[in-house]
Amino acid sequence: MQIALDTETSGLDIRHGCRPFFVSTCNSDDKTVYWQWDVDPHTRQPIIPPGEIDEIQEYLDSCERLVLFNAPFDMLALLSVGVKIDHLWKKTDDVLIKSHIYNSLESHKLKHLCIKYLDILDDDQEALGMAVKKARRIGRRLKWDIARKDHPHFPGIKKGDNDIDSLWPADMWLPRALWLAGEAPDDSWESVCRVYGLRDAERTLILNEFYDTQLNAQSLTDVYEEHRQLLHPLFRMSQNGVTVKRSVLMKQFAHHTNLVKSYSDRCITLSGEPKLNLNSNNQLQKVLFQGFNIPVTEVTDKGNPSTNTLAILKMMDVSQGKPLEFLQNYKARGEHNGILRYVKNYNLKKFTRVDKIEGRYHRYNKMHFSFNQTGTATTRFTSDGAQTISKKVKKCFWCAGAGGDCKKCEGTGWSNLSLRNMFGPRPGRCWVSADYSNIEMRILARKANVESFLDIFREGKTTVHLAVAKLMFPDLYQRPDFKKLEEYGKTKNGNFAISYGAGQEKADLTYEVPGGYEILLENYPDVKNFKHLLAELKNKARKQGGIFTLGGYPLVIPSHKPYAVLNYFVQGSAGIVMKRAIVRCDRWITQNPERDVQMIMTIHDELVFDMPAPTTLIPEKDEIFLDNVKQLSYNMESPGDDDDFGIPLPVEPMYHPVSWADGIDFTNIIHS
Repeated sequence: MQIALDTETSGLDIRHGCRPFFVSTCNSDDKTVYWQWDVDPHTRQPIIPPGEIDEIQEYLDSCERLVLFNAPFDMLALLSVGVKIDHLWKKTDDVLIKSHIYNSLESHKLKHLCIKYLDILDDDQEALGMAVKKARRIGRRLKWDIARKDHPHFPGIKKGDNDIDSLWPADMWLPRALWLAGEAPDDSWESVCRVYGLRDAERTLILNEFYDTQLNAQSLTDVYEEHRQLLHPLFRMSQNGVTVKRSVLMKQFAHHTNLVKSYSDRCITLSGEPKLNLNSNNQLQKVLFQGFNIPVTEVTDKGNPSTNTLAILKMMDVSQGKPLEFLQNYKARGEHNGILRYVKNYNLKKFTRVDKIEGRYHRYNKMHFSFNQTGTATTRFTSDGAQTISKKVKKCFWCAGAGGDCKKCEGTGWSNLSLRNMFGPRPGRCWVSADYSNIEMRILARKANVESFLDIFREGKTTVHLAVAKLMFPDLYQRPDFKKLEEYGKTKNGNFAISYGAGQEKADLTYEVPGGYEILLENYPDVKNFKHLLAELKNKARKQGGIFTLGGYPLVIPSHKPYAVLNYFVQGSAGIVMKRAIVRCDRWITQNPERDVQMIMTIHDELVFDMPAPTTLIPEKDEIFLDNVKQLSYNMESPGDDDDFGIPLPVEPMYHPVSWADGIDFTNIIHS
């Protein structure tokens, strides 16, 4: 028997207090069963009668398949009220994943899919909206804890968001609560919400049947099963969480706040306008183009002078003296403001609790990211914040201008502006990250049959970038610090331009070497296959509407973006590699619980693990630690050994004893 399930919750942030108040199910015999609980109007917590969680548990345990739409959310909701879910993942279907495989480009909201494929109109939306909005007005008068844009349970909804309708589904508990409190004359409000909640489960079940038929007809059931297996590992990763060093966060926040003020004060002094508001584009334009007489370098879509980042950089190129100093300070202020926005507007709201670890409280908090495998049209992962934690290490303006000898930052310990400073292992633990090496270039070379590049990858004695640099910059490529030179960057950019189908003119400009394209063709004549690959994929996308990645995942290509087909292919194929790696690593971790290893994060082409710290001063002398790193690296590299890829996909592991920003390269150690 199949059971479809849906939950309605008192807010979006289940990890920090929101809970389900309505659990609806519909089975394959068209029988509906639901549980509806009263909600405390001041705490937003459900009041659950004794024994009902056991009822839910028994009912879910009895089914053969559990069908959900966005399984991680509903599973977390069930877990939050005491339902045991670990054993349920093996029999869980996620209709959201099926919808993405069927058509990766369209909207994947349940109501949109039901209208499009089932001809089921969303005729209860208006009634529900009116009921809840009316209830919210009464709830405000009674000073109940209702949803609002600045509510801590709604971290993704800002005050400036105009979509007020996005808030009212989270207050579906209000009509029943008001009726029970005697604030509503009858139970009509309650019945409206109950019907809405039940219909979602019914529609999920019907939609699941539709997608099963479609995926089977297109021989995509194996692709779906591969992605279904990711559900539990990703959920486990999210549950593990990422340790945040709160003291570091607050110190960094204070540091950047002071720097923003100092840069702002300097800008105001230079402008001669004591009341200058740097957040006002009108005032800024007046200072730049009238006060300093800086020529307009960029304009907006409306034809007005632009002050975006590109415009500021162009202004700096043509400005001298006082105007240049103003622009430099303004740019530095913007970089620090970016750090502050991340820390203040997003993270600080979630760092209000301490986690109980090993029976006692620590001064460490955890961030629990969610990892969505259907969040992009290319199948790459998205998350609620993790993907924005850049690997790049920025330096303040003064550091950069002084060649690293910064007097402003001297002694503060905060010249490096990496967000990763705020994340790191707790005492007695360490982190190990592993990033795929040149994965995009390897995938492109494999698909385009550029055997000369593939031979370089297989031999592993050098890299494609260094091999090409030998041709372009023969006097420099052997320098130990070559990778830090500008010429290495030119080589990489040129190689990627070639791999994405660039011709002679574009390649020569990118390499910045006269005749660079011809030099490359003389030594590696099959690189011209890259252009053939682009033409082949464009032709397939035009005829079929989409393409298949390595691994067989179907991707729909936007008709107005035919040029994006190569990027879709590369990103999608790299996404498959990462997904297979997660499944393999999770399997090894669960089979070896004595190692006490946790998978905690995936960022782009990187996986991050938390494990016991080495017991020796020389980490590689700790046999268990070293074996952990080797085993995890092996499991990440293995997905490329099958017939789909047929190329080595080595990883570059890093050991992080203190923070995610600082690490020791273990690549040569594990491959020796």
